[in-house]
Order: sequence, then C-alpha cells, then structure tokens
Amino acid sequence: MSKTRSLFPELLDNMVLGEYGDAATLSDIEAVWQQIKRSFRDLLENDTADWLALATRTQLLEQINATRLLINGHGDVNFTQTYERLELKPRDYLQNLRAVLSHDSLKTKLCAAPLTAASYDPVEKRVLLPVALLQPNYLWSRYYPRALRYGSLGTLLAHELAHSIEDVSHWDATSIKEYYKRWACFKEQYGRLRLNGEYLPKSDLQAENIADNLAVQVSYHAYSKYLAELAPSALSSERLPQMTQSPRQLFFISYAQFWCNDANERFRDRVSLLVSYTPNALRVLGALSNLGAFRRDFGCSSGSPMTSSQKCQLYGISLD
Repeated sequence: MSKTRSLFPELLDNMVLGEYGDAATLSDIEAVWQQIKRSFRDLLENDTADWLALATRTQLLEQINATRLLINGHGDVNFTQTYERLELKPRDYLQNLRAVLSHDSLKTKLCAAPLTAASYDPVEKRVLLPVALLQPNYLWSRYYPRALRYGSLGTLLAHELAHSIEDVSHWDATSIKEYYKRWACFKEQYGRLRLNGEYLPKSDLQAENIADNLAVQVSYHAYSKYLAELAPSALSSERLPQMTQSPRQLFFISYAQFWCNDANERFRDRVSLLVSYTPNALRVLGALSNLGAFRRDFGCSSGSPMTSSQKCQLYGISLD
C-alpha cells in the first residue's frame, strides 16, 4: 500500500473522490466556500478596514473574488487512457514494479507527493482541499449541526483564503506601514503565551497566527449570518443530544476540536519551543482570546485566560 501510494497518488485520490464525492457532499462544501468568501468581502468592506488605501482594498477584494476552491481529486484526468498500456500480473511483484517504473507516466515526471492538508496555490490562485476530508463524519455530516461544519471546514477554508491576501509587497506605502503596526501586536501577544510555564520564542513569522485569527473571525461571521436566516423552528437542529451548549458555543468547540492532537509529552514540550509555528493548543487560545464574540458567548470574565487584555486585530474583532 505504501508503494502504491507513492507511485499512484493522483489515482488513489481520484478513487477516494469517486467513493465519497457525491453531489450532496460537494454541494455542501461549495456552499460553505461561497459563504466564507462573502464574509471575507464583508470584512474588507467593513469600516474597520479603512486603514487600507482604496486601491489596496480593491486589490484584495479582487484577489478574494478570483480565488477558487479545488478538491484535489484529479477529476479531469482520464486514468483509463493514462494507464491503458500498463500490464500487471497476479502475484508477480518484481515484474509489476518493473512495469510500473518504466511506464511513460513515470518517465516524464516525478510523482507528486499526495496532498494531505489544505493549502493555497498562489500561482493558480486556488485553495486545494485534500480528498481525505471528504470522508463522512470527519469534519461534518448531514446529521451534525452546521455549527460543526463552520467551526472546522469553514475555518480551514478561511485560513487558506487568508493566505491569498497576505502578500503586502504590492500594497501602497501607507497601508504597509499600518499593516506592520498590527503585525507587531500579534508578535508581542503570541510571544507572551506560555506552554507549561515556558514562553514561546518571539518570532517574525506571524502569517499563520494572523491567518488563524482571520479564519475564526470570518467563519464565525458566516455562521452568524446562517443563524440569522434560519427559521426559529429549525434552531433545534443546531444542537447536539445530551449537550447544553448553544449553537454559537458549539461553533467554538468544533474549532478547538479541529486542532486537538496527541503526542508524547516530553517530545511535544521540547519541540514546541524550537519550531517556528505556534503549538496547536496556543493557536486556539491566541485566536479565540482576540475574538470578543467568544468572550460574550461563553460569559468569560475579564481576568479569564481566554480573554486577552490587549486584543490584536487586522480588521475587525467582531462583525456579528
């Protein structure tokens, strides 16, 4: 299986797309994507983005509009035609491996590594979503509240869309100056976060942290608009059995659950202070402590660890 995965990544992804990429699932993903894009436009058109020059703001809006979503299942490839001359025999591993390695598809190019995480492609201006996320009951289900879909898939798509507008090299000088004032706030704030008593090293690499903050803000706004349009009689569908949390609270729980992971404690703690990215637990803490809606929805006190005394924002803290 490992060898097959390394030699035929596109073909296996296409098989997953065929298995799980039914019309209803693809339609659900596209609907969330369009709502995330609309919320991003709302964010940029909000008066909290007035520090951007008009030309720069217009440029960012055009970038958001131009960015498209692609589920990386290679649905446009005719694999029957690609491998029509590849002959394999039962129980002859070496002969089959020789045939595979000498096949034209491997002579002309190196096999691309399979896509295992969502990413942004700046050349094609597209967000790539791995087909593994199509598996049912992982990020969403038709039986789950939409809060879970927006808290996981929505923030994932919004995070990658945020990367599409992070290049400031073409901005005007005034907007760049204002941007770095806000960037400095994130650098200082995340440098004050501690993991097991140890401060994170201050880093000039704040792109991921800023994208995290924008992602949860934008997706929460999109979910709030969905709730506003929902009929009162349908609100019961936005709750989980045997759980008392409100729909908005479920959104944040879903977001935090998405970043939940497990690792050897000694390895985790040592690596977290050496790598350039923020550990998952602090990614959740950093982004949610900047969002006024989180404090309101959970009734956090002013001295709570989940409430930052100085909130960092690129545009608006809350749009709902």
